[in-house]
Amino acid sequence: MQVSQRAGLLTKLDKLSSNPKVSLLVYSATFIIFISLVIAPSVIGLAIYWDSIHEVFQRPELMERSLRAIFNSYWIGLSVTLFDLLTGLPLAWFIARSKHPSIEALDTLVDLPLVMPTVALGYSTLLFWGRKEGIFGFFGEEGLGTGATLVFLLHLTFSYPYIVRTIVGVIRDTDLSCEIAARTLGASSFATARTVGLPLLKKGIIAAGALAFARSLSETGATMVVAGMFETGPVFIKNAKEEGLMGPLIFVSLILILSSVIMLIIVSYLADRLKVPIKRGNPVIEGMLSSKLLINLRNLAFALTFLFFIFVPAFFFLSFGTNWSGIFEDETLWSGYWQSFATSFIVAGLVTVVDIILGIPMAIAIGKKKFGRFTGLVDGLVNVSILIPTVALGTSLRLFWTGLGFSAFLPEILLIILAHMSFTYPFIVKVLSASISSINPEVEHVARVLGASPFKVFRTITFPLTKWALFAGAVMVFARSVDETGATIAVAKEVVTVPILLVNWIKSAEVGVLPLQVPAVGCMLLTMVSFVVILGSRLVIRIRAKRATFV
Repeated sequence: MQVSQRAGLLTKLDKLSSNPKVSLLVYSATFIIFISLVIAPSVIGLAIYWDSIHEVFQRPELMERSLRAIFNSYWIGLSVTLFDLLTGLPLAWFIARSKHPSIEALDTLVDLPLVMPTVALGYSTLLFWGRKEGIFGFFGEEGLGTGATLVFLLHLTFSYPYIVRTIVGVIRDTDLSCEIAARTLGASSFATARTVGLPLLKKGIIAAGALAFARSLSETGATMVVAGMFETGPVFIKNAKEEGLMGPLIFVSLILILSSVIMLIIVSYLADRLKVPIKRGNPVIEGMLSSKLLINLRNLAFALTFLFFIFVPAFFFLSFGTNWSGIFEDETLWSGYWQSFATSFIVAGLVTVVDIILGIPMAIAIGKKKFGRFTGLVDGLVNVSILIPTVALGTSLRLFWTGLGFSAFLPEILLIILAHMSFTYPFIVKVLSASISSINPEVEHVARVLGASPFKVFRTITFPLTKWALFAGAVMVFARSVDETGATIAVAKEVVTVPILLVNWIKSAEVGVLPLQVPAVGCMLLTMVSFVVILGSRLVIRIRAKRATFV
């Protein structure tokens, strides 16, 4: 009975998708919802205080400080993204193509910094690189201290996984037949990657770089822990808010938004015209680089780079939480922890489901250029919310919904979900649209000529070819939501998520109110559960992919 009902539902959806008016309605509704829930609250809330911006122009010291913070954000973001791409692409290639049984563990380790509370991540990085308790203590040195170098190292830890996770998804969804043909004709593995693999992955690599850059540009909480007197744009916005400088806050937020959108539109425009690969290579050198020994050494080198620069600094704080003796004696303390823990995972789960439902039509529309010549503009708009520092985003959202009078009856947890949707929605769209655009259009065209409806083409061709990209986007959405601190603090007054609770615990530990082990164990438990969730979901998807097929 259930099989026949499912078949009947699929038949109805097939017929509906064949109607041009229904398709137009779906894409139009997707765009309207996107504007209403993501773009409008993110921008209009800031525009409410537009008149205060004259304060920046009347005080030269504020103007200089604002511009310096913006410049700092960009050079940190660009340098971090470049390092991430140079070291993350080879590791992503290794993870996606390796069949070694232990590769799943490495693949999951790459995801773990995504689920770390940002303030705990900043504190762990500070201990590892900045203090004598860390790596420099082995050499009798005091550490790097706070400042620009530590901000750069910190941003590596949370932006690197976005590069690897995105590229792994795109590689797994890419048709390998062209590479197999090249290898059969005698091309070395290095030459095949240069001439065949990279062109197929070009848009995915650009999407990964955009996500990493945007993530670096918008981070606030962790940066404040390690920045000291060094100000990036988000840190400046946070400081300006605390100092009551509404004008500089609005000025820097708008400059970051506008300049970043312009930059990403230019990058998107150049992506189709960027010539990849380098057409000429040295066969002798490429043959040497393709030897099994050098490939193994390369994979080992980049795996060790990940462990030393990303994984160990991110989780170094765990060495301070190895002593669990008497740690759970305060039942009230840990009761609040588990309640906030459940709240975070419920919010993240709901945000992920809604983002997938709303994000798939938008990703298809962008990937297949359904908006025509305006596709680039829509694609640029998708990036807006992930470019806004989350603390400014949360403030803008609360001002927007308060100004419309909705905050009086909207549950606070719904405000948190809306805030999280605003900056996580692009992760689904960017990753999935990049994967969709890499599909050979002839495959879908043949199916349409043979009578398949658009919905049937999606469920039998598009989805199977992009399922790993969708999973990659969903992991980033879930992890980003669980991890978020700044936007949640801005919109929530009573609801406490686990990152906010851990922020309070870390502050209490710094002044001696709580033992250092308490926040360390709290972060450890969050990491362990997140590890199980991510690994378990990956295994379930692999099993279902082997057993299930779309009718």
